[in-house]
This record gives sequence, C-alpha cells and structure tokens, in this order.
Amino acid sequence: MKAYESAGSTAEEVVSGIKIVQTFNGEQKEIDRYSTCLSEGMYWGIRRAFVSTFFSAFMSFATFSSMALAFWYGTSMVIDGLITPGTTFAVFWAVSGSMVCLNHASPQISVITTCRSAAAPIFKIIDRIVPFDGTSDDGITLSNVKGSVKFENVSFKYPTRPEVNVLENVNLYANQGENIAIVGHSGCGKSTLAALLMHFYEINDGKISVDGINIEELNLSHLRNLVGIVSQEPSLFVDTDGEYFDHWEHATGRIITRLATDAPNIRAAIDQRLADVLQGASAILCGAVVAFYYGPTMAPIGIATVALLISIQATITHILKKRGVIDAKNAEDSSRLAIEAVEEYRTVQYLTKEKYFVKKFDDGMESIHSRNLQRGVLQAFSYALTASYTYFNFAIGYRYGIYLISSNAATPFIIFQVIEAVNSASSSILAFGTYLPEYVRARVSAGLLFQMLKDKPKINSSCDNQKKIELNGDISLNNIHFKYQVSGRHFVLKDFTLRIKRGKTTALVGASGCGKSTIIQLLERFYDPLDGEITYDKNLLKDLNLKHLRSQIALVGQQPVLFNYSIRENIGYGLETISGQKQRIAIARAIVRKPKILLLDEATSALDVESEKVKPRFF
Repeated sequence: MKAYESAGSTAEEVVSGIKIVQTFNGEQKEIDRYSTCLSEGMYWGIRRAFVSTFFSAFMSFATFSSMALAFWYGTSMVIDGLITPGTTFAVFWAVSGSMVCLNHASPQISVITTCRSAAAPIFKIIDRIVPFDGTSDDGITLSNVKGSVKFENVSFKYPTRPEVNVLENVNLYANQGENIAIVGHSGCGKSTLAALLMHFYEINDGKISVDGINIEELNLSHLRNLVGIVSQEPSLFVDTDGEYFDHWEHATGRIITRLATDAPNIRAAIDQRLADVLQGASAILCGAVVAFYYGPTMAPIGIATVALLISIQATITHILKKRGVIDAKNAEDSSRLAIEAVEEYRTVQYLTKEKYFVKKFDDGMESIHSRNLQRGVLQAFSYALTASYTYFNFAIGYRYGIYLISSNAATPFIIFQVIEAVNSASSSILAFGTYLPEYVRARVSAGLLFQMLKDKPKINSSCDNQKKIELNGDISLNNIHFKYQVSGRHFVLKDFTLRIKRGKTTALVGASGCGKSTIIQLLERFYDPLDGEITYDKNLLKDLNLKHLRSQIALVGQQPVLFNYSIRENIGYGLETISGQKQRIAIARAIVRKPKILLLDEATSALDVESEKVKPRFF
C-alpha cells in the first residue's frame, strides 16, 4: 500500500507541475520514478498473490478430497449394510455443499485483507484529534470588533524544526485603522506572524490578542472570519491550466483519480477470482460434453438452464456497465474537489470554508451513494441467482428425468450421470457471481483509461524527426493571434509582433491578463498560435525538435514548482521551503543548465531585497 501511495503522490506532483517537467525534458525521468514505485508494489503484490493462490488451491484440494473420501467410506458402509445409498447421498450433499461454499469464499479472503490494509490509515486519520478545530462552536465571539492586534513577547518554533527559533520575544502593536508593513529577509518570520494570528500554530511563549482578548479564548471560526488574507502564493479552486490540461476532462484531479482508482479496479479483476471463472467455464464445457455423451436426450435441459443463467447475467452486466460509466464520471468531480481542498487546506482554513467543502463533497457523494445502493440490489440479485442455480438445476433435472424414466426413454443411471455431470461442472459457476462486480468495474475503468490513452497530443514533444539546431538566441513573434481554448472568443494576443535579439534582456510589461505569461508559454510551445508564426534564429518553431529546443531554454515560473527530490536534485533538474527559497532554487535550476535563452515569468516576485541585489550579476 505504501508503494502505491508513493506512486500516487508522484503522479500528483508531476501532473500538477507538468509544464516544468516538459520544460526541463523530465518526462522520462518522472516515468522512471513512477515505474520504480509501481515495481516495489508489484513485488509485494506477487508475493501476496502467491500466498493467496496457495491457500485457494489447498481449499480446492480439500474440497475434492473430502468428496472422494465421503464416497469411498459411504460405499463401504453401503456394502456392509450399515446405511442406504440415499443416506450416503444426503450426507454427501449436505457436507459438500458447505465445502463448495467455503471454497468459493477463499478468493475473497485476499480482498478482505487488502480492504483492511487500506482502511487502517483512513480510520487513523478520522480518529486523529485536531488541535485547532475550525468547525467547533467553542470560544468567545466579539460583537463589536475594532481590529486592534497585539503580539506580546511571542516566541515560536515550528514543530518540525524545534531547534530553530523563528520568532523570539517579538512585540508588535497594530491599532485600529493603521497599515503595518512587516519587512525582513526571506525566512525571518513574516508569513509566520500571519499564520500565528490565524491560530494555525500554538505559540511557545507570549500572548497574541485581538481587541485585548487572547486569541486562544476566541472562537476559531469567528477569528478567521475577521481576517482577510492574500497569500504570497494564491490558490484558486477547480483550476484548469497546457492546452491538454485546460480542458475540464483532463484536469489534474480527474487524471489523478483515474490513476488512483481505475488501475486498482483493473488489477482487482485479474486476481484469483478470474482464475476461478476460467476454471468454471472450462468445467461447464467438459460437463456439457460428458452429459451429451451419456444422455443426449437429457443433456439439453441442463444446458438450457445454464444458458438461461448466463443470458440473465450478461443482461445484468450490461446494465451495470452503463451505470458504472455514469458513476465513475460523477465520482471524478467529488474526487477532484477533495484533492483540491486537501492540497489547499490552508486556504480553506483561512476562509473558514471547512463546512462548505464538506457539504459540497457530501452532496456530490449522496447521488453516488444512492446509485450504489441500486447497483448493490442488482449485484445481490445476480449473486443470489447464481448461488441458487444448483437447486434449480436439481429441481428441473430430476423432474424431467422422472418423465424420461416413466416414458422408458432413459434409465435412472443415465439420468443421475447427466444431472451430476452438469451440476458438478456448473457448481463452479458461483464464481461468476462473486466476480461480476469486479468485472464490471474493470471494464468501466479500462474503458476510461484507454480513452485517455487514445487522446493524441496536438503538440508532440517526443517526435524525433524534426530539425535540431543550436540556438543563437534571436526570437521573432510575427502577427500572433491567440486565445485559450477555454476562454471562448476572447483573444489574449491579437496581431502581436515582437523581435528579441540575442544577448539582449527584454522585459514584457503590462497589466495582469494582457498576455505576458502567454507569450512565455508560446515560446516554450505549450500552445500553438491560431495565426502568425514564431521563429528561433529564423527557423519556424513548428519545424524544430521540441525536446532539443527545450534543452537549451530555461524557464522560471511565477509560481515555482519543486519536486520530491533533494535541493541538489531540484537544482540539477521537496523540501518544505518558503516561497523565496523555492524561487531561488528554481532560478538556480534554470541557471545551472547554461541555457541559450532564459525565460523569467515574474520569477523574482517573492525574492527579498538582498537576493534582488545579487540577481543582476547573473542576468
């Protein structure tokens, strides 16, 4: 489970930072990292499957051995005159029926074990006591808020870094109506003061008060509602940001959901239960051959009963599959909401929207839950029909057999042989009932995954048959027209022309939304313009090998993305770093590549004054 958790977190951070991965040609590196996590999970999965299969094989061996022993011992007792043949068969079917059911239950043991392993960390999270509960009604609420804030001798250390004093004996007074600017280098504790005021942490010493009331005595939700905050790295929900990821169907949350749920669904459909189904299908075929060989007049009734059951199961499967596609798409929306709320939990707490997101998630899951109950009824009917098949077969077979015997069309021995041949073979059909839900989920999941895999990128960065050039650094954008696919008719760039000479530093200045970042993304060819052309050293961008081109370009984005590597590995391409540190690492990562072209998308917005002074030495 831990291996698959690592794989899931890897997929999430890579998909979320896909543009950085593409910019630094890190696709294969991340594929290898993801595959390594899956390989570890596969290793333990194979070992678990071996144990499960061995146990299932032992149960089958015990079942048929007990049947053989019962007939051998029962025959001996009949010969000795101790019991009648009828008693032998009555005892045999009473015992063998329970053994067959136990045998069919064995494949579910591995499923139950997997569920227990998955449920343990979930219940641990649910049972965790939250130190600061924003949904609690406890605490004081202020009726007339003035807005005076006071920090008195406040000292603080982060729980994860107890050896470092972030704040020590800090005193700060902000009276009503005043604008207070807190100035200092990166890491000095500016953002920490805001977090402490919002009561995200417990201070080690001192006191923080609002209008003279200690914030520890205030209702937490009320306190956070009093404060409006704009973070250094703002968060927006239901983000849709490259052309593939702009589309709602390809949003990060949906892709992560596909990887997290659909792949395990497919894996669950090819475990021991699939082997039992294949075994059952082979047994039915062999039983049909034996039945037709010994009793051609009796066999069609038994086969017709099997055919009727299979047709009903096929109909139920078709209904469940159609419902499953709808349920999977509905679940994606709730999963995406949950992923975003967890990733941006601090923003959710800032806005005191915990209950809002919980309600929105519950509302989304309510319809799924009701549909799951309906699906459960269909699956229960399918399983009940399969489990009762043996008794239907007995009733129909013996009734028709009596008719054939009375008509002198067959002997009791032939009737018994045919019924037992069909019944023994079809008793394994119970595996179909237990396997059906997994089969339906696997088909739906596989369909969604293959549909995603069939999507062809409009811009293929893995194509190797395009021109490779060594850049000098001359860039031209000629009469560019561009609009985002999700923005409808609004043109971000219209008849835009720009010339950038090698060795020159060019700054794009304009209001938010005027297209500065869009130009950067067009130069990296995350998108193609609707009209016009972009050239590097008089070579059309569309004709250039994209991977080779990006290896000579470095990009530092407005919101830097770091991956779960060491600082050294991030520079060569996470530690929990503050925003300024992230941007310094992102800039270092760009510089160490010695690029021919360096693109900075508001890359120094979070740098402190000292870092800003050093910056011109490198650029």
